[in-house]
Amino acid sequence: MNKLVSIVFNLVVLMGSVVLADSESGRYIIVSGEGEVVAEADQISFSFEIETRDKDLEAAKKVNDDKLEKVKEIFKLFTIASEDIKVSSFKVYPHYDYEDGKIKRFEISREVEVTLREINKYEPLIDALIEAEVYDIGGLSYELSNSAELNKLARENALDEARNKAREMAEYYGMKLGEVIYISEGSSPSFFNSFGFGASQARVHTLTMPSDSPMILKGRKTIKASIIVKFELID
Repeated sequence: MNKLVSIVFNLVVLMGSVVLADSESGRYIIVSGEGEVVAEADQISFSFEIETRDKDLEAAKKVNDDKLEKVKEIFKLFTIASEDIKVSSFKVYPHYDYEDGKIKRFEISREVEVTLREINKYEPLIDALIEAEVYDIGGLSYELSNSAELNKLARENALDEARNKAREMAEYYGMKLGEVIYISEGSSPSFFNSFGFGASQARVHTLTMPSDSPMILKGRKTIKASIIVKFELID
């Protein structure tokens, strides 16, 4: 093949763009690559509140403390580690009488966040928490315990795709790939839990409803990586 002379070929493909060029800085090819890894969520995060009310502040706090201790015993029963439990807020609300402006009662609220690493325990755990009279169970989020490893694998797949794409294009013009000039990561992966609310690092691919656990929605997460690589072109 004749040597490329100041010609830029813009080749647009479905999964990204490819550019071959010969400039004063040397001949090169720029390609994009995408990689993905599909995995099933293996842990759940959720939150709930412990609420108590009483005319006496100390009495309201004592009942709230007692409920928290009961909840801690439930967590021990389900072998949930202390690092997977977080009391994220503690609030005291005085309720006033609109006529005389005096305090009628106090409301104390604690919000507790939990990470459950064994999804099959979710339904019986929720039943136990309901019996303990907790409130506002929600904020359900399906997660991947090995997301860092899966992100690394997705990036490797993206790099492989970029190299293969660049090699194919270069060989078509009778050239070979040289050194990598630069690599940049494209748009960040997105994440949605099984209910479609945004988070990070993955997005739902499919959802299934296991017949033996009607309370649980299991979601497959697709972790995506996008990169751009510039290769040197040699004869």
